[in-house]
Formats: sequence, C-alpha cells, structure tokens
Amino acid sequence: MTGIFKERTSGAVFLLILTSIGLHVNFIYDPPGIITNAGQGLLTNFLSSLPQVPSVGLMLVYQLFIITQALRLNYIVNDNRMLQKQGFSVSLAYILVTAILPEWNNITPALLINTLLIELLAMCAKLYQNKSVKSLVFGIGLMSGIITLLHFASFSVILIAFCALAILRAFKANEWFVLLLGIITPVYITAALLYITDKWHNLATLHLFDIHSFNNLDHFYGVITALSLLI
Repeated sequence: MTGIFKERTSGAVFLLILTSIGLHVNFIYDPPGIITNAGQGLLTNFLSSLPQVPSVGLMLVYQLFIITQALRLNYIVNDNRMLQKQGFSVSLAYILVTAILPEWNNITPALLINTLLIELLAMCAKLYQNKSVKSLVFGIGLMSGIITLLHFASFSVILIAFCALAILRAFKANEWFVLLLGIITPVYITAALLYITDKWHNLATLHLFDIHSFNNLDHFYGVITALSLLI
C-alpha cells in the first residue's frame, strides 16, 4: 500500500487525506482542543482569546493544518531533489509522526507555528541557488523574527538561520547584517504598535494580538498610524 505514495498522482493525495482522517478517527468522540500555556508568545494570546469553537470546526482546522503542512514539506523535498524518487512518502511520514505524538493531536501554538517553520526551511534551501540573495536573506531573518514573536519557544530558529547562512553561503558581512536587520524588524514593529496604541505597559505580556483589543476604534486608528509611519 505504501508503494502508492511513491508516485506523484492525484490518487496518492486523496489517499493521504483519507489516511490522516483514519489516523484521527478518535476525534469523533474525543475532538482536539485548543491548548495554550501563558507567556508563550503572541500566538498563545490570540488562541486564548478565541471564543468557543464547535468540535467539528476544530477537527477541520486540525486536519487542514496537518495535511497542508505535510504537502508543503513534501513539495520542498521534491523541489530540491532531496530524494532519489519524487512522491508523497514525506507527506505520509509527516502525518504518521504527528499522529503518534500525543502533543500533536491538539491545536497548539507549536502546531500552528510549524507552518511558518516549514516555509523558513523552504527559504533556507534556496540560499545556495542564488548569487545575489539579500532580499532572500532579509526574508529569512524576518520570518525568524516573526516565528520567535509568535512562539517564544521557537527562539532557536534564529540560531538555525545564522547556521544556514554560514553553511550555504560564503561569508559576507553585509548579508549577515541584512539577516540581523530582518530578525529585529518584527520586534521594532511590535514595539511601535505597543507605543502608538498606548499599550507599552503590556510589553511584558505582549497582549497585542488579543482579538478583543480592537473593540475601541482608537486602537484601530493607532495601528494604522503606526504602520503608515513604518512604511
């Protein structure tokens, strides 16, 4: 049966979706929940502020993230020719691993942030293919900074970004500076938004992305003003 996933066919994708649903058939009586721990980052604050979501909605969101991540990771591996034969084996392995780990059977900040981590991997894989990569390096730094702000436990991606640049590119001081600039940009924007919206006292808790924060139109106008100044 696994031989089907070694071919790049639409049938393999359909079977992949069925496999993911079958591995999580227990969701029918034990649906996934939204699990967060205080102080993990902006994404935690956002998930904590969400209203009650129906069980069916949680199941659909979970499957959407898992299947999308699996297919995206598979595409990156195939596009960079990391395996001898292209297929959907990587997607199958990803879905199987996430089904085995109990922590990955709920909607958590780590599960959601993994989408951005996969995109960061795709960006890093392009470093060796280009001669002039300043925009790509800045994008890698920007993505690393965003990931860290959204999920503090992913702080190590900054080190990974520097390691990827050191391994895949010859040393150029300006590229390292561009990477550092990209990393601090999300922090700068967040600090500016906190200041403009008069939430500087919330810097420690970073409740900026609480969905109830913009009930006051003054906060909304403050965000627009901050973005205009930064642009």
